[in-house]
Amino acid sequence: MVIFAAVTLICAVVAWALWTQRQARQALRDAQLPAGELVSIDTHRVNLETLKQQNLYSARYGLSGRPDRIMRTPRGIVPVELKSSAAPRTGPHEAQLAQLFAYCLLLEEHYQITVREGIIEYSDRAFTIPFDDQRRKWVLDLIAEVIEAKRVQAEPGRSHQHAGRCRACGFRDGCSEAL
Repeated sequence: MVIFAAVTLICAVVAWALWTQRQARQALRDAQLPAGELVSIDTHRVNLETLKQQNLYSARYGLSGRPDRIMRTPRGIVPVELKSSAAPRTGPHEAQLAQLFAYCLLLEEHYQITVREGIIEYSDRAFTIPFDDQRRKWVLDLIAEVIEAKRVQAEPGRSHQHAGRCRACGFRDGCSEAL
């Protein structure tokens, strides 16, 4: 009787372990991660405490942030930014590209490597976007514009007609154009 109970318990534990492993594999497939090793993940989005999220900071660029995921792929280190919405019909928004490219700069400085691409993953599809010299120049020019605007305390102009965006804006309290 004791042997039967022990065998039953062992079978139950093995079945649970196999089920858990299958669930984990399915979760990774559902996440549509690029082929490679997951280096870091935003643990506020996913309960994977073994892969701690990395906060990145660059005094050189005056930037800080943390990509939702950092992958090590055959093409190198890749930031992955997750968006809960469906992909825009015209492709990623300019602000989303700026965010991704800023992460590319942060990762380059942190790992002392060249980042070749980044990924923006929407609920329905993902975009792999090269980080080339033209995009590097664009984001560096954008950073310089922001630094200059801060220096002269310039008020950013509203570029939309969406009250919800205004409500979420960090400049709302002092903005003369708020909706």
